[in-house]
Amino acid sequence: MSTLPEAAAVPGKASARIPGPRSGARRPLPQSPSRLDPHRLRRRVRAAAFGPWLLAAVFAAIYGVDSVQRYTQFRTTSWDLGLFTEAVKQYAHLHAPIADARAPGFNLLGEHFHPILALLAPFFAIKPSPITLLLAQAVLFASSIVPVTSLARERLGARPGYVVGAAYGASFGIVQAVDFDFHELAFAAPLIALALLALLRDRDRLLIAACVGLLCTKEEFGVTVVLPLGIAWALRDRARWRRRLPLAAFGVLVSALQVFWLIPELNPSHVYGFLSDTGTVGSAGNAEGIGLFFAAVGGKLYLLVLLGLATGFAALLSPLTLLAVPDLVMRFASSDSGYWGTLYHYNAVLMPVLFIAAIDGLARHRVRVRRLGVAAIGLAALVMLPGYGLGQILTARQHAPSALHVQALRDAIHEVPAGASVETDISTLAPLAAKADVFWSGNAAIDPAAQYVVYDTAVDEPLTPGQVVQLVEAWHPLALYELVSSEDGVDVLREA
Repeated sequence: MSTLPEAAAVPGKASARIPGPRSGARRPLPQSPSRLDPHRLRRRVRAAAFGPWLLAAVFAAIYGVDSVQRYTQFRTTSWDLGLFTEAVKQYAHLHAPIADARAPGFNLLGEHFHPILALLAPFFAIKPSPITLLLAQAVLFASSIVPVTSLARERLGARPGYVVGAAYGASFGIVQAVDFDFHELAFAAPLIALALLALLRDRDRLLIAACVGLLCTKEEFGVTVVLPLGIAWALRDRARWRRRLPLAAFGVLVSALQVFWLIPELNPSHVYGFLSDTGTVGSAGNAEGIGLFFAAVGGKLYLLVLLGLATGFAALLSPLTLLAVPDLVMRFASSDSGYWGTLYHYNAVLMPVLFIAAIDGLARHRVRVRRLGVAAIGLAALVMLPGYGLGQILTARQHAPSALHVQALRDAIHEVPAGASVETDISTLAPLAAKADVFWSGNAAIDPAAQYVVYDTAVDEPLTPGQVVQLVEAWHPLALYELVSSEDGVDVLREA
């Protein structure tokens, strides 16, 4: 009885035994591509392409509801929304971004370098309202979910990818930025996420384009973002590091030109207001020296713990986490605790870095570690969410004005005609900036006399309408004012 010969060994390849009749083995035949279910394949392709965008659309709607709800309740917490509304309005009319609310004739490019805001001008021209800025911010922050989710699907799998993407969208750095009026950092989050995606996928042109966009978003990003990205890009390919390292040097050069030349040229006092006498540049104001880095250690450690917790500490598994160090060092060197706290927008730029670092770190480990890491990220998002902005959407906001006071503020806004000059406080600064030339009442000592004054006694000290007239005339001794309306502590005055 004859037997089948063993398969001949092929040089350079491992020899293989072909199962014979006696072995009883069954080798599964590979499925031919023609036998794959085309409908199932198309569904997978569509899910990979559109799934991240659908998740981003859901979060854009949530962000938009949060922002518009806060705005319509007159819950604006700073003058930023009013300043940026005035700047974008000027861009829409092809003017320099002059914001009289900051100071009469003040060019906002003389404070921070953010010409990227001009991209919002066409939308503002269609709908001249602060809501346009708030909805644009919602879309921008939500769009940063797409590269994070796409990368997570690619490296960790479809379901874990959506968990990571949703946790990123609900992370405290992003939701607090959404909940804090409007800021140019809305552009930074998607650009940083896109740059990191390009870095890991070796898409050089996309990386460079994202870095150029970041250099037009804020003057510090050349040092805190483009510099470390350029170094990481150079280290990724040691054979071509000489061709890639100039990106890092370019970032430093552009930031230096913006801080030491361009911004002072546009500033009325010809200075960069966030540069201290000691020569240390803070990410946002009041920097007094590197010695402050070691001050208030408890609060800074608390922030570091929260940043780690946001990704279940999975970001520590990747060297990409080091990209967050320059931003933290610059912020920790500030004397203002707001810059290294958790209630404002400053942590938004760190979220793409940390989450993409977490994705990269988990992808380097076995399946069990990946599952534990993804579960930790999802659990951290659920635990932290109620304490920050999005957790308040379905609940009554503390210290919200009464319905009667809200209506009084709306009526006061309607009393001011379009194109007039008006002096007001933060409560009505943004809505009036969309249609009038606004001045902030906090600068009353230096502002010129405006045609109208809107005074909200809920913001300032409670005064009678007659006392409000006396106060405003004391601010502007050469002008006389008459009371136009008074409703629930909101007084509207007009120059006589």
